[in-house]
Amino acid sequence: RPMTEEEILRKFGKEIPKQYPIVNHQSWDSSHLVYLGETPSGIPIHINRLVEEVDLIIGIGQIVPHRVSGFSGGGNIIQPGICGEETTGKTHWLSAQFDGWEILGRITKPVKKEIERVAEKSGLEWIVNTIQDGTGRLVKVVAGDPVHAYREGAAKSREVYQSTLPEEADIVIADSHPYDSELWLAAKGIYAAELAVKKGGVV
Repeated sequence: RPMTEEEILRKFGKEIPKQYPIVNHQSWDSSHLVYLGETPSGIPIHINRLVEEVDLIIGIGQIVPHRVSGFSGGGNIIQPGICGEETTGKTHWLSAQFDGWEILGRITKPVKKEIERVAEKSGLEWIVNTIQDGTGRLVKVVAGDPVHAYREGAAKSREVYQSTLPEEADIVIADSHPYDSELWLAAKGIYAAELAVKKGGVV
């Protein structure tokens, strides 16, 4: 759903929305999208038509472990960030071919590469991505080429978030905070728990 006015103010403060338009992307409305062809593997690229109306696209975000793409950040600001439902659906379904341990926390996997192809086709030229620890403290900022800067940042994010377990557990208690505002985000806790629990164990 679109961000509410209250959420926009909380995210950007009072001054930025006064100086710049804040546009809520509408992935479900084809009148807001433009078709940019397909990726080499045949995924159609439907994307916010603003990409054709601007001179420079800069992606701003953070890099954390991600069940679909290995890590967020980099090209993820474009796909799924400003793509249509079909593009996002077909890209994300690629991850269903892999177990969680094959993707979560992996820097380059087939889904991420597909996301990077969509981002390149959109014209994404620059990113600024942050890496934070579990308390929200800023650990590192990477900026520059969407692929190279992302990979540097993902390596740091893995260093921050990776844990080594002596063995898989019989019972895992998982918490998704602060990613618990909706079901899609809250599932992050389940994805991580999948990597820690024994087969037949309890989450």
